[in-house]
Amino acid sequence: MIEIFLLGITYDFTNLSEEATRDIESAWANNVSIAQVVNEQELVFEVRDEVSSEEGESQVELSIVANESVTQTVYYELESIEVLAV
Repeated sequence: MIEIFLLGITYDFTNLSEEATRDIESAWANNVSIAQVVNEQELVFEVRDEVSSEEGESQVELSIVANESVTQTVYYELESIEVLAV
C-alpha cells in the first residue's frame, strides 16, 4: 500500500487589479513556498494538481473580474507526515 500525505491550504483570492485574471496558481506560487527538511535537506514543494469532488472543476481556470473574490484550495504532497512543513 502506498501512502501519500497531502497538505491542503484554502485561501481567499481577491482580484485587486482593474482587469480580469485567470492565473491564481501563479499568484499563490509567487508569494508562498512550502518546504520540509528531510534528512538534513530542505525540499521545496510545487502545488499538486488536485481537485476535490466538492470543488468541481479547477478554480485556477476561472476568470476573476476586478474586485471579485474566490476561495481556492492548493495541495502539496509531503515527503513525510513526521516532519513539520514550513
